[in-house]
Amino acid sequence: MAEQYEQFDSRWFRITYIVAGSMTTTFLLLTFVLWFMKLDDTVRSGPHYQALPVAYWVIFAALSLASLPAALWVRSLLLRATGTYISRYGQVLTGTAGAVGRISTAAVVGMAIPEVSVLLGFVAGFLTMDWGVYAPFAAYAILGWIVMFPRPSQVRQWYARQTESAPHIPQPL
Repeated sequence: MAEQYEQFDSRWFRITYIVAGSMTTTFLLLTFVLWFMKLDDTVRSGPHYQALPVAYWVIFAALSLASLPAALWVRSLLLRATGTYISRYGQVLTGTAGAVGRISTAAVVGMAIPEVSVLLGFVAGFLTMDWGVYAPFAAYAILGWIVMFPRPSQVRQWYARQTESAPHIPQPL
């Protein structure tokens, strides 16, 4: 007789999806701040704003471009471990709670790292007061969020891997 498993319950990950989705508001807030500053008559771009030194561009571009591969790598490292999970509050979680904690942490950290790009773009856009400087950084951050946002199929896969060593825990269908 084959074992019957309960259907995968994605309600455990609601908060993860809410937090991961809300991280993208950084883009909206920073864009609004730059837009507001450009509208103000006291802040104008023009000849009195100098171009950023080449060293800034190299550092900003390198950190920005490295953010997406770094996010993928860090998320894979966080998901590599299985079994007992120690939360940020020092709680030792096992079974379903441990799997949910590890997966949620990996998803949120993975979404946070591409935020580096939009923050660097904001700094560069603020220093130069030029939208053309901010736009590529923001676009790369949005690409990073699209790639890193946890899809339900990924969460089911991660959950199955995290709980395969514990057959008494419900497996996804």
